[in-house]
Amino acid sequence: MKLDKFVGYAVVVAAFTAAIAVLIPWNARTWTEARTVKVFTYGHPKWTSASTTREVGERILQLVHMKGNIDVATVHRNLIFVNETMDNEVLDEDTQVQVRELARMNMGTFMAHPEYRRMTWELDSLQKSDPAWRTLREPTETTWHWNVLREHAGKMFPFCLAFCLVGLAGLMKLWGLAKLVYVCGCTISFLLSVAGGAVAQTVKKAASDKQKDKAGQTLQIDARVSLYTSEGPPNPGLFVRVTNSRRKGLVETVSTFNPRNRSWSSDIVAGLWVPGTGKTKVLADVLWTDASGAGARIGAGVQIFRSGRFGFFALPVLRWERKVHGPPAHSFAVGPNPNIKIGQSRWSIAPDVGFRKTQGRPWAWSAGFGIRFAPRGSRFQIEEGLLTNQAGFTQIRSRLISTFAY
Repeated sequence: MKLDKFVGYAVVVAAFTAAIAVLIPWNARTWTEARTVKVFTYGHPKWTSASTTREVGERILQLVHMKGNIDVATVHRNLIFVNETMDNEVLDEDTQVQVRELARMNMGTFMAHPEYRRMTWELDSLQKSDPAWRTLREPTETTWHWNVLREHAGKMFPFCLAFCLVGLAGLMKLWGLAKLVYVCGCTISFLLSVAGGAVAQTVKKAASDKQKDKAGQTLQIDARVSLYTSEGPPNPGLFVRVTNSRRKGLVETVSTFNPRNRSWSSDIVAGLWVPGTGKTKVLADVLWTDASGAGARIGAGVQIFRSGRFGFFALPVLRWERKVHGPPAHSFAVGPNPNIKIGQSRWSIAPDVGFRKTQGRPWAWSAGFGIRFAPRGSRFQIEEGLLTNQAGFTQIRSRLISTFAY
């Protein structure tokens, strides 16, 4: 019997793997036609300690004279110079300190400008088109021609469908119709949640739900769609957190994407529940995070959760991080997000606050709150929120949380 099940699962895995494999173009010609890679080049000067010290002095003097009249071009040139020289092993420590002081003054003067929010959009546009900046942060730009990939997928779709039918037939033989329908329903719910919403953070309350205790595992999709508004055009932001929680620990992934400037980030978090903490649940976790233009980071921390009569306290972010490559650039982040009930109703208030301090940079923070509604008997929670941050941007956020046991 065990051998039959092993063979059956092997056939199912092979069928679904083949269904995906036939949709992937395996010839180099298709991949070449499907994307265009633009490489930015620029001849950056070679700075020495002496030349850097002179240049820093001139730029600081210029900032002092400008005061509140700094322009975007000056900020942009200073950022390029700072990135060319900061953490340069050729420069001595005293020169590095001067460069960091220039970086602090440059951003401080820029953020103090009365039209800072409008100028931020101009700076972003300038950085995207300037090869001097792109070679330092994002030296390549890839453009995908999706029509080429769609044409290939269309040709191979009948084969993909045939392999999927073989895999489903195998699962029906192994599981039976009832379990297959249940798993497919959970999968569809997951896909709809991810596609329809986009970020948020997870409220983990599996310990208080008898059905979840019985199932042993809980899958939660916390999704947000945000709209950042200022004096420039609206800036959308997407975020998805998927958490798989078990009695001994959890694994979660967090992904963000900005369609306007194509910036992204991705986190992988894994942790174990600390035993003997009573009603308070404490998770010790480690993480790996990467982001466009920022580089990979590793970190460790804790997450704290406690449910009570008046709501639910959540501290999903309390951790230390450091860069993987280059200078450590240590940072510390904390982000409480409790959920406070409004009387005996299905409504609640969800304050959302976050602070981050990175070595050599000023404090970054965001604060706001959301109004959350949990329909009776539903696995979904809906929230509308309003937040702001240290840069003066206002964030309007729609949030969807879906939780189910399996």
